[in-house]
Amino acid sequence: MTPMNTRFFQPHPCAALIPLLILSVFLAMGHRCLSADEKRKDPQPYLTLTGTDSRVRERGCFLIRSEAEWIKTWQRHKASKESPDYDLFHNPLGLPAVDFGQCMIVAVFQGAKMNNAGLQAVSLVEEKERVVLRFENKTYQTAQAARLTIPAEGVLTVGAKDEAVYGFFVIPKTGKAVVVEEGVRQLLTEPLKFKERASFPPRVDPD
Repeated sequence: MTPMNTRFFQPHPCAALIPLLILSVFLAMGHRCLSADEKRKDPQPYLTLTGTDSRVRERGCFLIRSEAEWIKTWQRHKASKESPDYDLFHNPLGLPAVDFGQCMIVAVFQGAKMNNAGLQAVSLVEEKERVVLRFENKTYQTAQAARLTIPAEGVLTVGAKDEAVYGFFVIPKTGKAVVVEEGVRQLLTEPLKFKERASFPPRVDPD
């Protein structure tokens, strides 16, 4: 039974603010959204943008509340020089349009990961004092292979694929605390165990 102080997010007009045209651009750029057979019954973010080609190689989790923060994060993601004077009209980096009056973005960078096809939202639940976003890694297994030493390049594991995984989760704007939990497991046959990845304090925007 769902606790009295817990409710699921309902569809919001913000979802319509991200044009279908932008989604087609995502796909053309090598990004992907979840297909129909990957959708969960649990409440979900408005949009999940994920891939394996981020230029950000360090692990990190950020809550983006403004267009300025979004531009800065996207420039890092694309390995472009950070500049507050980004040309939104010509939009050379293909920055997705988001209405930050209605939405926020949880940005997750996994750094260099082996055998990971991206991230997938598991649920998005609003509780009395916080919002909890849960996600998991879309991992896959490869046969164990020999390790080869390459001069000046370190060790290469043959058969495993080194990816720079990222996920951008568009969620409703809220002043409550936001908690991000990551589902982890050693084997694909094991159940997910969720661990806190990041926590962001409550915030009330000035009028």
